[in-house]
Amino acid sequence: MTEQASGQDKQCPYCAETIKAAAIRCRFCQSDLRASNREGTAAEGRSLGSPGPVRAGVVNARLNEQSANVVIGEFVLISVAIGLWAGSWLAGGGTLLALMCLMAIPALSRVLAVLLGIGWGAAGVAIGQFFGSTGASIVLGIIGLLGGIGGHLNAAQYVRDLGSE
Repeated sequence: MTEQASGQDKQCPYCAETIKAAAIRCRFCQSDLRASNREGTAAEGRSLGSPGPVRAGVVNARLNEQSANVVIGEFVLISVAIGLWAGSWLAGGGTLLALMCLMAIPALSRVLAVLLGIGWGAAGVAIGQFFGSTGASIVLGIIGLLGGIGGHLNAAQYVRDLGSE
């Protein structure tokens, strides 16, 4: 809980918590506050205005959560497609359950990330071919592959973070 700022308090420029006006390091995010008084200098390897460690952790957690939401949507679409193809709600539901369980096992979630990333890469290649461009196929394929793997790994990290609390 943050206390009201008085003449002896100020707000940390990195995490916005209320700290003592004479503080040279924020007690919440550990940012060096002396750097905030020197425009354009670096403090402890961070450039002025870069987030402190707490803020960077929050931003990373939000990215992982957003990636997990996208992956869950992807899992639902894959499960619906398999259910329609098999003509069975049970096949679709089983696929969804299996994909969710695979995300909870670190080694298998990495394999799943690579396989689904390859799927996104193939989709990028197909889009490039649709436009009749080999160059576009290559670029979109690489973007799809790397973006897919990265997004799935972020989602897997989010699942592991939930399990560690």
